[in-house]
Amino acid sequence: MKSKFLGLKRAALFICAAVLCVWLGRPESASGIWNGTLAFFGLGDFAACADTYPMSMHVLDVGKADAIFVECGGKYMLIDGGMPDSGKNVSRYLKRRGVDTLEFVFNSHPDEDHIGGLACIINDFSVKKYFAPCVPGNILPQNDAYTDTQAALKGRHITSGVPKAGDTYFLGGLKIDVLGPLKQGLTVNNNSIILKLTYGSVSFLLTGDAEKEEE
Repeated sequence: MKSKFLGLKRAALFICAAVLCVWLGRPESASGIWNGTLAFFGLGDFAACADTYPMSMHVLDVGKADAIFVECGGKYMLIDGGMPDSGKNVSRYLKRRGVDTLEFVFNSHPDEDHIGGLACIINDFSVKKYFAPCVPGNILPQNDAYTDTQAALKGRHITSGVPKAGDTYFLGGLKIDVLGPLKQGLTVNNNSIILKLTYGSVSFLLTGDAEKEEE
């Protein structure tokens, strides 16, 4: 009984610490604590559940940013890479999933919270096709995240393709339809690549940061 009480007390401390991190605005610290709490109860790597399914989508924890990893039939793709400091964590996750080659990497749009980690991914993995929107030069970000990604693409001799609405790609049995942008927007967000992923009767709509204008 005493050991059970101590175990519950320890778990409660983990949870309180995680809540405190979120309250203090440090969700990235909370993530590790939540994982520790789950591991304590024998609920370790939820991603391992994906091994039993022919297609899976992993929305990665990159803070207030986006990084979505998709696997289907032994093939892999990534949509966005989070902030620059997320790149190594995303890379580690992909390696843990057994990835060495990405069929597709889509950068929905070049804001730092979407393109930031992609330079690391490009340098760490073989990327067969890389896609990004055509953003007008006068609004194109010139931050380190963007320039580092362009340098990584150049260093690996990867050409950046521009998908058009109506284009279709396949990742194993997963159908990838490009729905947008239909025209160049006036802001970076409104040039976001919009994808519809369909596997059997299940579909996902990924819109980047498209705003009302693009909708």
